[in-house]
Amino acid sequence: MVHRTRATHDEDYRQREYSGSNHVPTRQEQDNPLGDGARHSSLSTQSATRVSSVKLAYCHKCGKELPAESGFCPACGTPVAGTVESSSTFLRTPHPVQTFANLATSGDRAVAVIVDTIILLVASLVFALPIGLLGAFGVGFFPSFFFGAFTLLWWLAWLVYFSFFEGTSGQTLGKQAVGIRVVDEGTQKPPTIEQALFRNILRIIDWLPFLYIIGFILVETQPNKKRLGDIVAKTIVVKA
Repeated sequence: MVHRTRATHDEDYRQREYSGSNHVPTRQEQDNPLGDGARHSSLSTQSATRVSSVKLAYCHKCGKELPAESGFCPACGTPVAGTVESSSTFLRTPHPVQTFANLATSGDRAVAVIVDTIILLVASLVFALPIGLLGAFGVGFFPSFFFGAFTLLWWLAWLVYFSFFEGTSGQTLGKQAVGIRVVDEGTQKPPTIEQALFRNILRIIDWLPFLYIIGFILVETQPNKKRLGDIVAKTIVVKA
């Protein structure tokens, strides 16, 4: 006769507890009464926590999904909430302007223009006076020539003089006298003939209303002391 031990009795009791199913609990399940269900519940909770920590951003205006760390909606351009301040700060930040340390002073440029004007005036008078004297015996020829054709020839001589010297060496005779020169702002070399031509055609505007008033104002207010001709031709005047 086999006597049943207390351990055998306990085992039979556990089997009766699980009689409602075919599952027979193992030693591991006995040690961990919660079983796989608890583990699956724990994993689900962790996954949900991770998903909730990853917040998907959507545009409050059009509803489109926003890329990570986006400052603006790529669909409608609306600033993303929370980044408006940084975005506006970025927009308010001015772009740096390249400045040059060896720019010619306004005084040097004024003296150079005066010297060049005197040279051109003398050369023009040497050419114009003989013609005017020959026509002085004609009725009204000299005044009409002086105020008509002479003015046109003066301006053309001025344009050719400045464009040629600045487009080849960057220096007119007046600029050589004061030690300054015109250069391309990108290459720091003398400008091309085309640049020099544009630069000097616009002297007509820089001269207005008289004696380079507009040009002087621009030179004193622009970062690199540029008059209108320099702005269009992308040139600067520096010390030689």
